Amino acid sequence: RVVETSHADDVWVTCLAAHDGMVYCGGDDVDPTIRVIDTATWTVVGVMEGHTEGINQLGVWKGKLISCSSDNTIGVWSTTEGRESQQTLIGHTDTVNTMVVIGDKWVTSSRDRTLRVWGMHRGAEAWECERVLQDHNAGLTAVTCTQDGRRLLSCDWKQQMLVWEEVAP
Repeated sequence: RVVETSHADDVWVTCLAAHDGMVYCGGDDVDPTIRVIDTATWTVVGVMEGHTEGINQLGVWKGKLISCSSDNTIGVWSTTEGRESQQTLIGHTDTVNTMVVIGDKWVTSSRDRTLRVWGMHRGAEAWECERVLQDHNAGLTAVTCTQDGRRLLSCDWKQQMLVWEEVAP
């Protein structure tokens, strides 16, 4: 089956996430939107707008879509209620490449050589940066965590991997 994302011909789909019968497709710098495809009909049923540069990773956590972008921000989106942007997380000073969920925290990695640990504060809609981790000498390309969630692993463009202990207990 071939599914059209309705992005223009010169736009690359840079990342995908699936949740609750929907597929989310992130676009590049030419069209930095998120297309929503219903898996029952395989048609585009919505477009999420808010980023000004390409989307590098999408993830779903507790019914929220999280997007990492080259515009240096992280978007938090509702996957129901009109698929509106609920919060834009600001703090990185360069492209946000990847993210990982550890328990009730998110950790984002960026070309600015930092990892940021985000936590929920003041209710269900307010995320804040709790901690900045910075020991890399180059922009970050990847982040993940061990299965038990006790260690965070990050890699940079110079092929250095760092192991972080007890980041988000």
